[in-house]
Amino acid sequence: MEFKILIVGVEEAEQILSWAKLDLLVLNLETLGPSGLTLIRRVRADAPLAKVLALGAEPDQERELRAVGCDRLLPKPLAREPMVEAMCMFLLEKDAEEVQQILPGLAESGGPAREWPRADVLLLEPDLGLTRALMRLLRDPLVAEGMYFILRTAQLEHALKLLADHKPHLVVADLSLLSSQHHPDEVVQRLLACETQPRDYVFFMHAGDRNRHLLDSVPGKRWVGDP
Repeated sequence: MEFKILIVGVEEAEQILSWAKLDLLVLNLETLGPSGLTLIRRVRADAPLAKVLALGAEPDQERELRAVGCDRLLPKPLAREPMVEAMCMFLLEKDAEEVQQILPGLAESGGPAREWPRADVLLLEPDLGLTRALMRLLRDPLVAEGMYFILRTAQLEHALKLLADHKPHLVVADLSLLSSQHHPDEVVQRLLACETQPRDYVFFMHAGDRNRHLLDSVPGKRWVGDP
């Protein structure tokens, strides 16, 4: 993928929004103040599928920002990696959402005459490179034989919230890379204890993981090796 990124002030942003529909709006609330809410509302009205990432939000701003359509808040001080990761994930998600909107109409207009399977997938994976590769594959229905929306996180607590709120059909968890924060058995047990459960799980570990034997007792699909 190739993206063009513009860094502008409020007045320039207003001019750009008058003729361009954005894929992603990243705004610094510390410098924009109330103007940031105005920009979010305008993007939401002109491009409903666009993603909005707000930087430097205070805890008491979250409700107001969510109400006008902000997708994610990142507090300051901000490390580069979380911001770049959030931007990449938003752009991939937007692609997937657009594909889901386009394909039904394509079939009606004489395109592929088939019923595409649809699924929401929660990917609990700290490896951003693997995440990008998987999302590139699944966003192309002609290759993946279906349409998939991916929710991705590297944090167990966030995964539990996504599982409860979004009710994905499938949960895929990399137990090896998560073991730096949680024992694999804890990850599995806490996912299974969530009131909302997916249709199935996929758990995997790297071939040299000393906890590999735990896969013998977990539910769903399992595999060992290089993802």
